[in-house]
Amino acid sequence: MFLDAYGTPREVTPDNLHEYQYHLHGVMLLTSADFEVYIPPRWHGTIYSTEELLDTYRKRFKPDCTLLTFHALEPYEPELICCERSVVEITALPAGQTLHSGTDIVVFLVKIYDVNTLITKELGTEINFFPNTHHYHVRIMSEGIDILYLDDKVYGVDSACYQQQCAHNLVKKLQPLGVKSLSGKPLPEHLSKLCRKLDHNANNNHYHCAAGWGNVLISAKHQPFAAAATFDIRSQIPTQKQSLLHWMWQVPSAKCHTFFLSRGT
Repeated sequence: MFLDAYGTPREVTPDNLHEYQYHLHGVMLLTSADFEVYIPPRWHGTIYSTEELLDTYRKRFKPDCTLLTFHALEPYEPELICCERSVVEITALPAGQTLHSGTDIVVFLVKIYDVNTLITKELGTEINFFPNTHHYHVRIMSEGIDILYLDDKVYGVDSACYQQQCAHNLVKKLQPLGVKSLSGKPLPEHLSKLCRKLDHNANNNHYHCAAGWGNVLISAKHQPFAAAATFDIRSQIPTQKQSLLHWMWQVPSAKCHTFFLSRGT
């Protein structure tokens, strides 16, 4: 799938191509080498995955390397990348093997400032993605996953019952603050009931800002200023994560989002 200008995942297919304002330079995340991914005409951006998956994909499907750049990520190691309007931190996490072919797959952790997003496409033999011996991932699990993306194609297909059970187990295990589908379509209600609630009184709420910065402006893509909200995070830390995540998965006009930091007065 692609990451849009703000680091939000979106599936691009021939059917919805007209809905996606892709640019010549963009970001694609490769989760599996089993199937050839759809690449928009004339697109020449960067495809990110592990070295093993990228090598397998190139050998199997022979994409036009004159148009594409392939960037190998070290598993479990975060790396900063630039989307069109934001800088995000991505990590490729091994997710075991697929059931139908036994080949390796990965999921991606995308960190946008202090919001932890886990993007999955196919779920396989492993849902324990985060090693408890790696200090970065110990911190991520301490903070918690905020948004979990699932592929809604597995629902309504009888042969995908194992995938549905994996999705249920993953949501139950991670207890994210919210769960969304890659297509934007609604997911079964029981998944949302497994999500955790934001603790307004928590002292360790991880939504914070670096010293010397006081305000965060959250804005929708389509109405970047008229619909914007500015918060003094020094005095309202307990409420900020809820406001931020409300924009990220509940407000239609904020489907694409970004953050602007401004110095506090």
